Amino acid sequence: MTSSNCTFCKIVERQLPSKIEYEDDDIIIFHNQLGWLPVMLLLVPKAHIPQAEMWLDGELIARLGKLAMEFGEKFCPEGFRLVTNLGRDAEQSQPHSHVHLIGGRHLGMYLDGPMRGKGRPPTGFGVQPPPVDSGGSSSNPTVPSDSSASHSSSE
Repeated sequence: MTSSNCTFCKIVERQLPSKIEYEDDDIIIFHNQLGWLPVMLLLVPKAHIPQAEMWLDGELIARLGKLAMEFGEKFCPEGFRLVTNLGRDAEQSQPHSHVHLIGGRHLGMYLDGPMRGKGRPPTGFGVQPPPVDSGGSSSNPTVPSDSSASHSSSE
């Protein structure tokens, strides 16, 4: 199943160009064109399914995990990070399920947080850094303690 207005479906169908590293009947791995880091791979199920469905499919997520380890070790032998964004608050930009494999340099504690690494993504792409404890005595980021904050569950 594909969606006619989905960027990832268009890559799977070869309607958009991409540098593909791996492909089988169910999964495709290609380079993210954003270029914020030296290594930015996308591990994508070919079927157009939502993020939550991908994570709930034990067989699929196990295969993606195995491929993530293989390609992470190949492209980022000193370490890498796997990231999935689910919903608006996480800045999910594609409805098609996928996992980001990022690395190629020291990433630091957070890419855009209080312990920033070099080579941050350009500003204005939608991520705001979390508040930083101005006390300066703690090396841990400040975590809001307001448990009454409401979160949208519309996605």
